[in-house]
Amino acid sequence: MPPRKTVLVLQYQENASVTRTWVRGFLRFAKTANWCLQTLSYSGELKQLREIREAVRYLAPDGVVSACFTREFVRRRLFCDIPHVWFDAPVCELPTEDSVIWHDDQYAVELVADEFLNLNLPNYAVVGDLAVRKWSSRRIRMFCQRIEAQGFKAETVELKEPSTETVCNLKQIGPWLLALPKPCGVFAVSDRIGACVITAANRLGLRIPEDLVVIGIDNDEDICLSTIPPLSSVATDWEKGGFLAGEALACVMRDPSHGPVRRPFGDLGLIRRASSAPLRTRANARVAEASAFIRAHACEGISVDDVVRHMGCSRRLALLRYQEATGHSIFSEIRDVKFAHVLVLLARRDVQIGAIANRCGWKSAMSLRTYFEGRTGMTLRAWRAAQGL
Repeated sequence: MPPRKTVLVLQYQENASVTRTWVRGFLRFAKTANWCLQTLSYSGELKQLREIREAVRYLAPDGVVSACFTREFVRRRLFCDIPHVWFDAPVCELPTEDSVIWHDDQYAVELVADEFLNLNLPNYAVVGDLAVRKWSSRRIRMFCQRIEAQGFKAETVELKEPSTETVCNLKQIGPWLLALPKPCGVFAVSDRIGACVITAANRLGLRIPEDLVVIGIDNDEDICLSTIPPLSSVATDWEKGGFLAGEALACVMRDPSHGPVRRPFGDLGLIRRASSAPLRTRANARVAEASAFIRAHACEGISVDDVVRHMGCSRRLALLRYQEATGHSIFSEIRDVKFAHVLVLLARRDVQIGAIANRCGWKSAMSLRTYFEGRTGMTLRAWRAAQGL
């Protein structure tokens, strides 16, 4: 039996939830390839470059996958002739001979813009990361183009400090949020920034979603579920990206003369939470509370009657108010929230298909299977396979 190959995985410390998810996909591939993995974390400090270089020399890995991208990494060619794949690095800043797996975020940005437009919001805004971060500038540009195509204009602001500098960012964006015309759809280019927007709004007495409808990108549940109200976000398919990184690295390790492998991965869909409750629910506090209740408990198997009791009125009046305020029924809202979580779990290969129905609040695996096939035209297993999972 040939010796196991050693692969070095460089993780970025700033976003723990995202790292866990893409590494899970990479590990899934690594197990099939029988690789021995070594991991290092990088915080972005230049002094760590020497430590990483020493680790590369000592470990002498057969391959490297790096989610830590800086211009210094590229300029100093830390990995020399070792087969190497960048993960979620800016393609435009990489040498053409380098392999990379990256997040194609155009669909995610369009989902956010279209959600705002479907809510018939009269005003739009976007909060970007540091101006030097080209991925942020790209998301701002795509969002503004999508909004402008429908005859609207989006107000924009970019952070002056890293997104981890919470107090500085609150001081910067607070006055900007106050000056926005209300109601307004606010797109945050990342969940961390979305959480900052919600915190700033709460401190200023602005109502969410009555004054500001806020949506982010990544669906980092460590962040999204810790805000008040919980942050709506586009679920990025990080696990698939990690698996693709494993495939790409195996390719360049197998044949060093192989050309660069460059593949994108996308998103699973919008996970709606209370920060983006429909604008029409503002006129009815009971409906707004019911929507938040559904988003929080749909996967626990709640029924229409549970929601009616939460609204505190007769069943007939509850059904009528909800339909008038949102344009759809309580039942369909529960079903749509459960379906969104089904897609998220389907994208995780470590979750068995047979366990998804119970985890998402379906009465049985058969009822989920029937609904899923009717809605998508595919079986659960076929959908997962079609995503390359």
